[in-house]
Amino acid sequence: MSSLDMSEAVKMLANEKNISVDTLLHVLVDALATAYKRRPGAAAEVVVEVNPDTFEFTFLAFDVDEDGNWVNERDDTPRKEEMGRIAAQTFRQVMSQRIREAERDRWQLGLDPRFLLLALASGVPFNGMFLYVLAAPAFL
Repeated sequence: MSSLDMSEAVKMLANEKNISVDTLLHVLVDALATAYKRRPGAAAEVVVEVNPDTFEFTFLAFDVDEDGNWVNERDDTPRKEEMGRIAAQTFRQVMSQRIREAERDRWQLGLDPRFLLLALASGVPFNGMFLYVLAAPAFL
């Protein structure tokens, strides 16, 4: 799959699930990190980075010493064929779970009593002007 195809797929999924592309990329990174850790011989900790323009992934692996510090940083980016069946299954499960969580978080905002009060009050005229709350990424 080319980076253009991947970009289109991410945008389409974000629109379909009504979540932001950034949120979906974070979900993708979490799923890849979880799948990596299930690989045989995987490092104790991993940081997955994604280039949003090219959709190239980098896996920075770390070992953990006795004190819990991350040591021995190395690039451990696997090839596609190295991830395997278990990693693919884990990736699908984590992606589905994280997308459901992102959708649920979006709906919880609409059920917040403070948000509902603000939304109801927004229809009240103030000197002939109306305040409409169309969308809010987070309620402050």
